[in-house]
Amino acid sequence: MDREEAARLVEQYSPAVYRLAYARTGSREDAEDITQETFLRLVRAAPVFRDGEHCKAWLLRVAANCAGDLHRSPWRRRAVPLEEAGQMAAPEPPEEQGMEAAILTLPEDYRVVVHLYYYEELSTAEIAKVLGKRKGTIRTRLSRASSLVCHTRLSPDHPYPPEPGAGHAAGGLTGGGNAMLKQDYQTWMDQVEPDQDFQARLTEAMTSEPVKTPRHTFRVLVAAAVMCGALVVSALALSPDLRQTLSGILEGYTPHSQTVEGVSVTDQGVKVEIVAALTDAAGGTAYLEVTDLEGDRIGPDTTLAGGEEPLAYDSESSTALYAWELDRGGLWEDGTVEVSLSGFWPGQVRQGGIELPWEEFASFETLASTAVTGADGTALTALVPEQTHMALEGTDDVWISSVGYDRGGHFHIQFGLSEAVTHLEEAEILPADLTDIHYVVLEGGRYIDWYWKESGELALEELPEMISASYWTGTAIQGDWTLRFEPELLPQRTVALSQRQEGLRLEQVELTAMSLSLRVGFEHPELGVDGGAYLGTRSTLLQLKNGEQVALAFDQRYQLFQSEDGSLHTILDQTSPGGERYGALYVWILPEAIEPDLVEGLWLGKTYLPLHEA
Repeated sequence: MDREEAARLVEQYSPAVYRLAYARTGSREDAEDITQETFLRLVRAAPVFRDGEHCKAWLLRVAANCAGDLHRSPWRRRAVPLEEAGQMAAPEPPEEQGMEAAILTLPEDYRVVVHLYYYEELSTAEIAKVLGKRKGTIRTRLSRASSLVCHTRLSPDHPYPPEPGAGHAAGGLTGGGNAMLKQDYQTWMDQVEPDQDFQARLTEAMTSEPVKTPRHTFRVLVAAAVMCGALVVSALALSPDLRQTLSGILEGYTPHSQTVEGVSVTDQGVKVEIVAALTDAAGGTAYLEVTDLEGDRIGPDTTLAGGEEPLAYDSESSTALYAWELDRGGLWEDGTVEVSLSGFWPGQVRQGGIELPWEEFASFETLASTAVTGADGTALTALVPEQTHMALEGTDDVWISSVGYDRGGHFHIQFGLSEAVTHLEEAEILPADLTDIHYVVLEGGRYIDWYWKESGELALEELPEMISASYWTGTAIQGDWTLRFEPELLPQRTVALSQRQEGLRLEQVELTAMSLSLRVGFEHPELGVDGGAYLGTRSTLLQLKNGEQVALAFDQRYQLFQSEDGSLHTILDQTSPGGERYGALYVWILPEAIEPDLVEGLWLGKTYLPLHEA
């Protein structure tokens, strides 16, 4: 890479990468190492980007993975004697902590989500795509993180008060509390930046790094961020580059991954084949090869109907590699699991941070409105479209259609979408800490009307600052691609427990090389969501037999219901599948493959649970 281009990339993107790395590690030395490795991988991979935002998203994704690689390195781990582990697992928070101290008490995976949300101002859907996680997982981590910061920062000047029924999905704080957290976080992070000497060294390293010259255009969207492992995939139909990508994704899980052969289906000229899987009783991932047999409709920006982006793309064969999440309880009676796709969406566009031009409005008038019916049958009010049409800078696809008050005194912001938009995945007004805001979709999705539930005049500082949207401009390929395969579930170690904690019976731990599940019963199932304590916000660590500790990332909470025959059923939402509410099942994800027999115990907050079979 020539020096001028390297210097431009370093100047434009290294501060963002460095800040993310520092937020993840809390160390300037580690942040420099991660930033350098991220930019060297950029030089080696030589990917092609649609625009600057695509490049930045790629770099942030790689940086997050490099930080994880650094954390997982054996020489980076700290061994902690067992008698000291309790204090390490759940330190007592001081009466007052600064923002940096409060953030650095969070699990490292939570810090990344907090940074991308509060500093980079990405939506939860955008964060999910950057990190390759479920949107629900991102929302859960963001909510847990803000609650933990709220608990840690006990100063009267920084209350971040949680209030029941705050009404917004991200954070679980009041609008004011979330805005205060965001302001404090941005103030702290604005002071974190790479120095000029490091940037000069980084530029020099990039100019001396050999650039990969691929035989054909190949764009790694996720897996370029990981090192290549040794997964044996000789039987797969993947191209060499896609095979290398999949090997990198499964690095560390090679002995546990499953090669799947002969499971494919073709519809609408598109072939879908399951080529590999990594699964246990808590769920897992199936890896899909998708090939357009009739042309090049499948591309590097083609997403599945659920919004999943390609992990990698091979333009020679019009083939993309996808990851498909498998949920707990997905096994059929015959021991197989089903993957069902309904379509593919090409031409995805993300418009992030479009500023709203409030300075163009001298005042907001009462406008004509119309009665509409919400998705749940509720009678609602929306503004009549195109009363205060105004273009937004940087896009022709989204504009302000009408903004003002309805006759009931409720404030509305209505956006229009162009005919080029074929499918809207998500739209969000920012900052997302505004409360009591609802929206309704008009004219088949051509207009989105946000309105404030409480009536009354709004001050300028109460208005959203910008809008972000994710949508498609291509024609969808719709059909039915349903496949089944028999997963080879990872071996599971099951340990019975008999402890009680804050209204919960800790009954059983299920541990595999990729996840930990804890089954609890409710002492008082009629009390609250959990009938007792909520464990998802607890600092959770595995205590290994060699004295090391490994932090776990909370993933999901399932409800448990007991049928008349005594069997237990899991479900994610509040709808009972039949039977009485019994308890909950908590699932944490391991940051790396760890053999279950190497685990000595589990730290759940300050509580230590020895894992010894009877």
